[in-house]
Amino acid sequence: MNFTISTSRLQKAINLVSRCISSTTPLPSLSGILLTAKDNELTLTASDSSISIRTVIDANDEKNQLTIEEEGKILINAHTLGQIIQKMPTAITSLEVIDGNLIEVKSGKAQVKINGMDPETYPLIAFDTNSPSFPLKAAVIQDIIASVAFSVSTDETRPALTGVNLKADGEQLNCAATDTHRLATKTMTIEGGDQHFDIVIPAKHLDKVGASIGDSQDLEVSIDSQKITFAFDGTLIAARLIDDAFPTISHLLPNAYTQTMRISSKELSAAIDRASIFRSEGKNIIKLTMNGSSVNISALAREVGSSRETIDIVAYEGEPLTVSCSGKYLYDAIRALKVPEVLLCFNGAVRPIIIKDPDDDSLIMYVSPVRFYE
Repeated sequence: MNFTISTSRLQKAINLVSRCISSTTPLPSLSGILLTAKDNELTLTASDSSISIRTVIDANDEKNQLTIEEEGKILINAHTLGQIIQKMPTAITSLEVIDGNLIEVKSGKAQVKINGMDPETYPLIAFDTNSPSFPLKAAVIQDIIASVAFSVSTDETRPALTGVNLKADGEQLNCAATDTHRLATKTMTIEGGDQHFDIVIPAKHLDKVGASIGDSQDLEVSIDSQKITFAFDGTLIAARLIDDAFPTISHLLPNAYTQTMRISSKELSAAIDRASIFRSEGKNIIKLTMNGSSVNISALAREVGSSRETIDIVAYEGEPLTVSCSGKYLYDAIRALKVPEVLLCFNGAVRPIIIKDPDDDSLIMYVSPVRFYE
């Protein structure tokens, strides 16, 4: 294999596919990037066996400055290759397999030799789903990550809770994530006709997809029983789905409330942030004491001290109420809504707190109350 290419274009492709490489992989071949030069294209493939990325650089695109002198393939350690290409001194880099798996990289007066790996040891990666694809805006993925994915669990003993549930019915897409102590659910409209699926995708895979696609690209998405594939700009990302049922959540969201509080998002999140200084055993528990005109936010950590702050309420309905919850969870929910005012809904002190946009029910957050010790 022998080719020359724009240094920056090669570096961009390496950075893209390297996102899915694990530093703890037990297979040496999965620590590498498979480079394949064939049919006037350079293909880079990387995987951790759970998520895989393949991107193609076309020699017919003049911006790539790609010239393939000899076809072939080679497997190179991703970290080593990335560091070397990043440090190349000129705009054009050449890469040639000169002896077995020995690679020579040249750029200007710089010349580097790398010990590669046998490309035949690289596992076969299945990117095709054999299912019809449908269009999806990259902004939809970014929205799911920002407004829902933060609520997933980190407990691997319940795999479904480490992922985001995507359930499509026609053109309506329902997204949900929970760790059992908090929940985020969002309803949105998607294009592409009559879609019907119910899948759980690992949140860590969604994060990698979001980092790869930017926010202005159109995607083609296809789904089968084992994976979801995203296609865009010569790149394919195939992510394995979680083979575990997502819990039913519809019964967790009440239709009526005994108390509601409408309040400034900025003022409430700032007060919670200040109260977060006072943690006990690593937990930031805050107490909200509400009446018709104001809410008192307090926190207590016996080894540190205490906090108490009162802010005005925009509107309040119902009897006075005192409720406690995780300050972090409530703060995260308010931040995810990205609205000037939030509506907090209650059914007494021991039922979950619902947080949402006062004027839009498409995104709803749920936070479980906890006991507050004076």
